Amino acid sequence: MSLPPNWSRYNTDDGQEYFHNSVTNTTTWDRPVDSPSASGMHLETAAADVFTYQPTAQELDAPARVPQPAVTSTLSFDNELVSLKEAPGGKITQASPTEARGGGAAASGGDAAGAGGDAADRASGLANWALTQAQQVFDVSTEDIVQRLRLVMVPYPEPDVRAKEEFKQRPDFYGPFWIATTAVLFLAATGNFARLLASGDHSLPAAGTNATFAQPQPHWKADYSLVSLASGMIYGSLIAVPLLARAAVFVSGESGTPVDFLHLICVCGYSLAPVIPVSLLCIIPLGFLRWLLALAGLAVSLLFLKNNLLQDLQIETPWLKYAMMAGPCALPVSVFLVYRLHFF
Repeated sequence: MSLPPNWSRYNTDDGQEYFHNSVTNTTTWDRPVDSPSASGMHLETAAADVFTYQPTAQELDAPARVPQPAVTSTLSFDNELVSLKEAPGGKITQASPTEARGGGAAASGGDAAGAGGDAADRASGLANWALTQAQQVFDVSTEDIVQRLRLVMVPYPEPDVRAKEEFKQRPDFYGPFWIATTAVLFLAATGNFARLLASGDHSLPAAGTNATFAQPQPHWKADYSLVSLASGMIYGSLIAVPLLARAAVFVSGESGTPVDFLHLICVCGYSLAPVIPVSLLCIIPLGFLRWLLALAGLAVSLLFLKNNLLQDLQIETPWLKYAMMAGPCALPVSVFLVYRLHFF
């Protein structure tokens, strides 16, 4: 509430307010108010001060001006959700007056750019899909690999049911790839080393000679074809077994998917784990011991296949069931027999 003219408001040191009139030089504790006549006069003065707009005749006759729309940039997004597994597919477009008037070249260029963006989105989506699939079969820890190797190498006592079920539900390719690569190197290396030991005398040189170690006899030479043979035999079998199994299921017309092919590849790869210790022990130059080691490793591989693959097959067609049992078993049989008969 404003004060009447010539009045001012003040405060004492303790915070109380008082009022002073500079014209009459009077001071009061009560708040002064205007008289009714003075209030009316002030209202009339305030109303007189209000500006009233009156247009001229020229302004009334002038044509109305249509306001021009402002140029704005609009951003449109096809999808507001972001996925960690798929590439973002949103497109950003910018509207301009030239495009609004229909520039033909600009429209065709935009269509070409949109087609190129769609192709890039499809390629990115395919790459993300492949990466997701690879992550599912390679995402295992060292503890998982050790536990699954224990299922192969230690068939007795009976393994834990939970470990066996997890192995069935989460097949991996890391273990089979590591086992297959290591087996190829060990088969070729131990085969050549066994041939070196059987080639002749490799004792220390006589006193007074300049040679540090005696050289092997001239008729021995490392056979590098063993690497090609071992890699073709192991990797070829790991690829051929699931392909032949899929072809057999397709020809048989078996309803549904009676075989988990990822699990099939995983079990076949882990079944080759006994090859590594057997190849190391076969360096011992004893023929009957090598046969015993090869047969023992083959028995361990077949037992692993029986416990983790063959007994879970749910196939109604008889010939398909026998084919699915013979295919995985042929892999360790061929590896152990070829290794024993050809590498030594």
